[in-house]
Amino acid sequence: MLRAAMTLAAVILLAACGPARSTESFTDAESSGSASSATPDDETLAALDDDDDEAEETVAQREFDEGRAREAAEDEVGSDTYIGSGSTYGCTDDCSGHEAGFEYARDHGYEDAMSTPSQSFDEGHRAFGEAVEEKLEEKRAAFESGDTEYDQ
Repeated sequence: MLRAAMTLAAVILLAACGPARSTESFTDAESSGSASSATPDDETLAALDDDDDEAEETVAQREFDEGRAREAAEDEVGSDTYIGSGSTYGCTDDCSGHEAGFEYARDHGYEDAMSTPSQSFDEGHRAFGEAVEEKLEEKRAAFESGDTEYDQ
């Protein structure tokens, strides 16, 4: 009885995974008492297990990994300079204060707002954080539009 139930479950599972199949072979095997011909072999079971793994991976790939995307954005922005980042804060002279703030944010973090005697340093620091957030939003938009090649 248990063997027949397992065979029936296997046949139902196989039928759900593939093209429509005739149940004639199952009926013949059941009536002759030989259910082994309708039992899926190890290769078939392994293929079904692989399909389940692929489905789980597809679901996992559909979730936006903000942590990884933020790290990638920080790496991209960190390889740039203040001037190269396209920041909208204007420089009055040579942008050295802005560059210093930008580099400080890259090396020491940008989450906390800066309040130093140098407005240009503070703006450079803020520009780094803004550039990271902009890159992160680009990555999120690429992900949401279905771009499978977006860089996380």
